[in-house]
Parts: sequence; C-alpha cells; structure tokens
Amino acid sequence: SDVYKRQYQRRVHGDALGVIVSQSGNDVALVCNKMPQIRCSYCHNKFTAEMTRKHNNSNVIALGAQNTGLEVAKQMVATFLETSFASKEEGGDRHAQRIEKFMSQEKQSA
Repeated sequence: SDVYKRQYQRRVHGDALGVIVSQSGNDVALVCNKMPQIRCSYCHNKFTAEMTRKHNNSNVIALGAQNTGLEVAKQMVATFLETSFASKEEGGDRHAQRIEKFMSQEKQSA
C-alpha cells in the first residue's frame, strides 16, 4: 500500500509516467486505478503498452513479474515511455472524449 501511495504522490506532482510491478500485475493496476488522476493499465506485450498510451493516455503501466519475461518487460516499458497520446489526426479527439467521460465519472464517485 505504501508503494502505491508513493507512486501516486509522484504522479500527481507533474506529468510523470509510472511503472509498477507485482507478481501478477493485476493487483497493482486495480489499486492504482482507485487513486484520482491515475490511469493504470496492466499490459502483457508491446502492443498493449503502446495502445494504452496512444488511446487511453494511461500514465502508469502495471507489469507482472511472474508472467512477463525480462526482455518483453523492457520492450513494454520503452514503448510505454516513448509513445504519446494520439494526435487529433490519429483520432485523439475521440479518445480524449472517452477519457474525459470516465474521468468525470471518477470525480462524481469521489
């Protein structure tokens, strides 16, 4: 729990991206997503790491140490850090509207 709080404090103090790891990756993704302004995705390959940044503008990636090989994990993290949110020409408006929708739901339930 303290690890999640430190990750959260770093995130809300800027536009930093985060990487969090547990045995499966699922548990940390669930916990991170309970924190305001965090959009954490559990990823299992390079494609999912790219798409979560490009289409969901996720700011934290969750990895599973027991189900992700080291080389795949390195590729995922590099891809996640290097990928930007989709531009307007790439359909970013559509994705931004969807993100705003679920962020407003987060605010309502807080």
